[in-house]
Amino acid sequence: KGLMRDDLFTVVHERFMTDTAKYADIVLPATFSVEQDDVYTSYGYCTLATANKVIEPPKECKSNWDMFRLLAKYMGYDAYTNK
Repeated sequence: KGLMRDDLFTVVHERFMTDTAKYADIVLPATFSVEQDDVYTSYGYCTLATANKVIEPPKECKSNWDMFRLLAKYMGYDAYTNK
């Protein structure tokens, strides 16, 4: 049964309609890397790289950081919500 169980409510944060998203009760749209400012770390080296937003995302799309920030605010954790 997996994700098709009646006792399971599934929320997915995705950019595409993946196999997992097809079984979700709610799909929250995520941004693409070109739609957000971000900082990346390399694997195996001690370097950081920044990436600037190239285009604006559709209004309903949220980055991973924004999604976690909004969830934290909803749950009462204000330390990371002062955007």
